[in-house]
Amino acid sequence: MGDVTRGQRLSIGATSKSWTIFWTLLAPLALVPPVISLVLVLIGQGTAAFVLLAFPAVVGPAVLVRGLQERRKAFWLDGPVLIQRRVRGYAECDLRTARFALHRSAITMSGRPEPRLLIVRPPGQAAIRLPLGTSDDPLRPPPPHELEALIRAVSANRTDPNAPGIARHLGQLTETW
Repeated sequence: MGDVTRGQRLSIGATSKSWTIFWTLLAPLALVPPVISLVLVLIGQGTAAFVLLAFPAVVGPAVLVRGLQERRKAFWLDGPVLIQRRVRGYAECDLRTARFALHRSAITMSGRPEPRLLIVRPPGQAAIRLPLGTSDDPLRPPPPHELEALIRAVSANRTDPNAPGIARHLGQLTETW
Protein backbone atom coordinates (compact mmCIF):
# COMPACT_ATOMS: atom_id res chain seq x y z
CA MET A 1 0.00 0.00 0.00
CA GLY A 2 2.91 2.33 0.55
CA ASP A 3 2.54 5.73 2.08
CA VAL A 4 -1.14 6.38 2.65
CA THR A 5 -2.26 9.98 2.88
CA ARG A 6 -5.13 10.39 5.25
CA GLY A 7 -7.90 12.77 4.46
CA GLN A 8 -11.02 13.27 6.53
CA ARG A 9 -11.37 10.66 9.28
CA LEU A 10 -14.87 9.29 9.58
CA SER A 11 -16.43 9.03 13.05
CA ILE A 12 -16.49 5.25 12.75
CA GLY A 13 -14.31 2.91 14.76
CA ALA A 14 -12.29 3.08 17.92
CA THR A 15 -11.20 6.49 19.15
CA SER A 16 -7.86 7.16 20.84
CA LYS A 17 -9.61 7.18 24.20
CA SER A 18 -11.15 3.75 23.67
CA TRP A 19 -7.77 2.36 22.54
CA THR A 20 -6.15 3.66 25.70
CA ILE A 21 -8.86 2.02 27.80
CA PHE A 22 -8.55 -1.25 25.85
CA TRP A 23 -4.77 -1.53 26.30
CA THR A 24 -5.02 -0.40 29.94
CA LEU A 25 -7.42 -3.27 30.61
CA LEU A 26 -5.45 -5.80 28.56
CA ALA A 27 -2.07 -5.09 30.19
CA PRO A 28 -3.06 -6.26 33.70
CA LEU A 29 -4.73 -9.33 32.21
CA ALA A 30 -1.44 -10.26 30.56
CA LEU A 31 1.00 -9.19 33.28
CA VAL A 32 -0.54 -9.69 36.73
CA PRO A 33 -1.34 -13.46 36.62
CA PRO A 34 2.21 -14.49 35.56
CA VAL A 35 3.72 -12.40 38.37
CA ILE A 36 1.35 -13.90 40.94
CA SER A 37 1.98 -17.42 39.59
CA LEU A 38 5.75 -16.87 39.91
CA VAL A 39 5.24 -15.97 43.56
CA LEU A 40 3.04 -19.08 44.03
CA VAL A 41 5.70 -21.31 42.47
CA LEU A 42 8.32 -19.82 44.78
CA ILE A 43 6.21 -20.59 47.86
CA GLY A 44 5.36 -24.12 46.64
CA GLN A 45 1.79 -23.71 45.32
CA GLY A 46 2.37 -25.07 41.77
CA THR A 47 -1.26 -26.03 40.99
CA ALA A 48 -2.61 -22.57 41.74
CA ALA A 49 0.21 -21.11 39.66
CA PHE A 50 -0.82 -23.25 36.68
CA VAL A 51 -4.42 -22.05 36.93
CA LEU A 52 -3.30 -18.43 37.01
CA LEU A 53 -1.07 -18.97 33.97
CA ALA A 54 -3.88 -20.72 32.09
CA PHE A 55 -6.33 -17.85 32.62
CA PRO A 56 -4.51 -15.23 30.51
CA ALA A 57 -3.57 -17.92 27.98
CA VAL A 58 -7.27 -18.66 27.43
CA VAL A 59 -8.88 -15.25 27.86
CA GLY A 60 -6.05 -13.08 26.51
CA PRO A 61 -6.21 -14.21 22.87
CA ALA A 62 -9.99 -13.70 22.76
CA VAL A 63 -9.63 -10.16 24.09
CA LEU A 64 -6.77 -9.46 21.69
CA VAL A 65 -8.73 -10.73 18.67
CA ARG A 66 -11.70 -8.54 19.65
CA GLY A 67 -9.39 -5.54 19.96
CA LEU A 68 -7.89 -6.18 16.53
CA GLN A 69 -11.39 -6.43 15.06
CA GLU A 70 -12.20 -3.01 16.52
CA ARG A 71 -8.93 -1.63 15.17
CA ARG A 72 -10.07 -2.51 11.65
CA LYS A 73 -13.03 -0.17 12.01
CA ALA A 74 -11.10 3.05 11.39
CA PHE A 75 -11.90 4.76 8.08
CA TRP A 76 -10.66 7.85 6.23
CA LEU A 77 -12.10 9.51 3.18
CA ASP A 78 -9.45 11.07 0.95
CA GLY A 79 -11.49 12.64 -1.83
CA PRO A 80 -13.26 9.74 -3.57
CA VAL A 81 -10.92 7.13 -2.02
CA LEU A 82 -12.02 5.28 1.12
CA ILE A 83 -9.14 4.04 3.28
CA GLN A 84 -9.70 1.36 5.91
CA ARG A 85 -7.10 0.63 8.56
CA ARG A 86 -6.34 -3.08 8.67
CA VAL A 87 -4.24 -5.25 10.96
CA ARG A 88 -1.49 -5.35 8.34
CA GLY A 89 -1.61 -1.97 6.66
CA TYR A 90 -4.48 -0.31 4.85
CA ALA A 91 -7.15 -1.18 2.30
CA GLU A 92 -8.01 1.47 -0.26
CA CYS A 93 -11.03 1.64 -2.52
CA ASP A 94 -11.93 4.23 -5.13
CA LEU A 95 -15.62 4.87 -4.47
CA ARG A 96 -16.11 6.22 -8.00
CA THR A 97 -15.62 2.75 -9.48
CA ALA A 98 -16.66 0.39 -6.66
CA ARG A 99 -19.97 -1.46 -6.47
CA PHE A 100 -22.17 -0.96 -3.39
CA ALA A 101 -24.89 -2.63 -1.41
CA LEU A 102 -26.66 -1.53 1.76
CA HIS A 103 -27.39 -4.24 4.28
CA ARG A 104 -28.30 -4.62 7.94
CA SER A 105 -26.49 -7.80 8.89
CA ALA A 106 -25.00 -6.70 12.19
CA ILE A 107 -27.30 -6.90 15.19
CA THR A 108 -26.48 -4.66 18.14
CA MET A 109 -26.78 -5.59 21.81
CA SER A 110 -30.26 -4.04 21.83
CA GLY A 111 -31.36 -6.38 19.03
CA ARG A 112 -31.62 -3.65 16.40
CA PRO A 113 -29.90 -4.02 13.03
CA GLU A 114 -26.85 -1.84 12.41
CA PRO A 115 -26.84 -0.37 8.90
CA ARG A 116 -23.72 -1.08 6.87
CA LEU A 117 -22.49 -0.11 3.45
CA LEU A 118 -20.88 -3.07 1.68
CA ILE A 119 -18.26 -1.92 -0.81
CA VAL A 120 -17.35 -4.61 -3.32
CA ARG A 121 -13.78 -4.25 -4.52
CA PRO A 122 -12.11 -5.71 -7.62
CA PRO A 123 -11.79 -9.52 -7.84
CA GLY A 124 -9.23 -10.98 -5.47
CA GLN A 125 -9.68 -8.24 -2.87
CA ALA A 126 -11.87 -8.50 0.22
CA ALA A 127 -15.02 -6.38 0.40
CA ILE A 128 -15.06 -3.45 2.80
CA ARG A 129 -17.92 -3.27 5.29
CA LEU A 130 -18.41 0.33 6.35
CA PRO A 131 -20.65 0.60 9.44
CA LEU A 132 -22.93 3.61 9.15
CA GLY A 133 -22.91 4.35 12.86
CA THR A 134 -20.51 6.27 15.06
CA SER A 135 -18.03 4.66 17.44
CA ASP A 136 -20.06 5.97 20.39
CA ASP A 137 -23.43 4.70 19.16
CA PRO A 138 -23.65 2.21 16.27
CA LEU A 139 -27.25 3.26 15.56
CA ARG A 140 -26.45 6.96 15.35
CA PRO A 141 -25.27 8.12 11.93
CA PRO A 142 -22.00 10.02 11.53
CA PRO A 143 -22.18 13.84 11.41
CA PRO A 144 -23.83 15.35 8.32
CA HIS A 145 -20.59 16.75 6.86
CA GLU A 146 -19.06 13.25 6.87
CA LEU A 147 -22.13 11.70 5.24
CA GLU A 148 -22.21 14.48 2.65
CA ALA A 149 -18.55 13.81 1.80
CA LEU A 150 -19.40 10.11 1.48
CA ILE A 151 -22.38 10.94 -0.77
CA ARG A 152 -20.16 13.09 -3.01
CA ALA A 153 -17.58 10.29 -3.24
CA VAL A 154 -20.23 7.64 -4.03
CA SER A 155 -22.10 9.68 -6.62
CA ALA A 156 -19.12 11.23 -8.47
CA ASN A 157 -19.15 10.15 -12.15
CA ARG A 158 -21.27 7.06 -11.47
CA THR A 159 -22.96 4.83 -14.00
CA ASP A 160 -23.73 2.11 -11.44
CA PRO A 161 -27.54 1.75 -11.08
CA ASN A 162 -27.24 1.25 -7.28
CA ALA A 163 -25.35 4.49 -6.64
CA PRO A 164 -28.33 6.91 -6.74
CA GLY A 165 -30.29 4.75 -4.28
CA ILE A 166 -27.36 4.52 -1.90
CA ALA A 167 -26.71 8.26 -2.15
CA ARG A 168 -30.41 8.88 -1.46
CA HIS A 169 -30.30 6.58 1.61
CA LEU A 170 -27.17 8.31 2.92
CA GLY A 171 -28.94 11.64 2.36
CA GLN A 172 -31.86 10.41 4.48
CA LEU A 173 -29.40 9.58 7.26
CA THR A 174 -28.15 13.19 7.21
CA GLU A 175 -31.72 14.40 7.72
CA THR A 176 -32.17 12.19 10.82
CA TRP A 177 -29.11 13.66 12.55
